[in-house]
Formats: sequence, C-alpha cells, structure tokens
Amino acid sequence: MSNPEQPEQQPAPPLWSTLLQLLRLRGSPADLPASGSILAMLVLLDTAISTFAPVQAEQSVVAPIAFALGLHLALTWLLLKQLGKGDRFVQTATAWFGVDVLLTLILLPLVIYVAQFTGVEPVPPAAQFAISLMLVVSVWMLVAFGHIFRCALEIPMLAGVLVALSMLLARLFIGQWMFGSPV
Repeated sequence: MSNPEQPEQQPAPPLWSTLLQLLRLRGSPADLPASGSILAMLVLLDTAISTFAPVQAEQSVVAPIAFALGLHLALTWLLLKQLGKGDRFVQTATAWFGVDVLLTLILLPLVIYVAQFTGVEPVPPAAQFAISLMLVVSVWMLVAFGHIFRCALEIPMLAGVLVALSMLLARLFIGQWMFGSPV
C-alpha cells in the first residue's frame, strides 16, 4: 500500500526510449542516468559500429576512431567544466554517444552503398538519392547534437548547434593534421 502523502515514483524510461526522445529534440540529457558504465557501453558500441565504415585499404581505422571519440570526450568535459556544469558530463556524453550510435546505424548502410560507386560516372540515381539521405541525416545529427548541448549548457538552440559544429570542425581539422585525413 502506498503512502497517500508521497507521490508514487515513476520508473525511469528505458535508455533507448530516452535516446530516441533526444533524437526527436525532446527531453534532455538530464533524463538519462548518470552512469559511467552506460557511457562506457555506448562508447564501445559507437567504436564497434564505426569500424564498419569503408576506408582506404592502407588506412587503419582504430587510431582515428579512438582519437575522435577521445577528443569528443575531452572537449565535452572541458567545456562543461569551464562553464561550471562539470556534474553534467556523464549524462551529456551518454546522450551524445547514444544519439551518435542511433544515427550511425542509419548512416552506415548508406555510406557502404554509396562507397560502391566511388569513381563511377555517371552516379546512378539510387546512389544520388542515398547521398541526399546521408546529407539529411548528417544535418539532423548536427541539430540533435546541438539540442544536447543546448540542454546541458542552458543556451539557445542556435548556440548549441554552433557548439556542436565547432566540436565537429575541431575534430576534422585536428584529425587531418594528425592522420592526414579527417576523422
């Protein structure tokens, strides 16, 4: 029997349901558990999924992927810490990696399909459509990441998108400098 003076606590929504809400620009990273083990699981899952992306034969995928993920974790921690919101790091990183996993699962088949047509002229209409879908998903990814930073930093949406874009550009430029290709 429940105590009438205390409201019943609702169980936390499942992880994937919360991540889908973030992907739909609803909810916030604060809706996720502050669990280092969930964050670690999502980082490992993101790493595993990312290794399936087609790369040139002479390139190793492990170092660039590890670098990109580590850099993102470091930049997120540094940004939150500098703005006095360091306690939000685990949930913010969990949100980012969870959304990245979901959108990478959508992008990966498209990337693998389009990679077949590298150097083919003219590009078949189906590949052109797949490229267009990749662009739409990539833009949505940037918006979803912006939403995560908007919530975590308590800033306007445009500022959140600019933070996400800045982190993406930092990763691309530093990756180009370190590995000779963007990561």
